[in-house]
Amino acid sequence: MSSRFAKLGDDLMKVPKLEAGSVNWVIYKDCFIWSVDARGLIEHVDGSEREPVCPVKPRMVPKKDAEGNDTRETVQATHT
Repeated sequence: MSSRFAKLGDDLMKVPKLEAGSVNWVIYKDCFIWSVDARGLIEHVDGSEREPVCPVKPRMVPKKDAEGNDTRETVQATHT
């Protein structure tokens, strides 16, 4: 009996491939929204979840020119 419900859940989570030319856009969009909502992640799609704040203070480094020499400008270093 539980395998029947697992199959139903699996089908609910499936999102069809978006066809070229977006001919199935309405079906794709609805299935995508339902699938994301069923996983509890809808806040990330509809924009109601806030972007997390980076816990590391940004580090400023000298900007390099095409030859690799330092310029007078500074830029934010990328986090690794």
